[in-house]
Amino acid sequence: MALWGAGLSSLGWLWLPVLTDDAVQLPPPPVIVVLCLVAIFCPGWAEVYARRRKQRDWYAGRFASFDELRASVDTAALRRTRDERGEASAVRQLRLQYFWLPPDVARKLIREL
Repeated sequence: MALWGAGLSSLGWLWLPVLTDDAVQLPPPPVIVVLCLVAIFCPGWAEVYARRRKQRDWYAGRFASFDELRASVDTAALRRTRDERGEASAVRQLRLQYFWLPPDVARKLIREL
């Protein structure tokens, strides 16, 4: 929420001269560049953080341990996919089955098969 606030306040600061009919002057160019970067990247970082938090919460609520996750997947099929088509393909196959599974947990599972 704070990252969204920073991004929107930067955007507001950039629009302030337009909204006040130039009663407030534009900041210097380096400040404008920094405000533009903050306005662009902070909301994106906020969304990435929210998605990762949602993935971690889903994983913690669905599986009590890593061993429970391992018991719930078809290890033979994943091992075959990893050996024939590579680790990335096996991770994709696992993430198709469990969409909200965090990528680092999926990679760890595939490597330990």
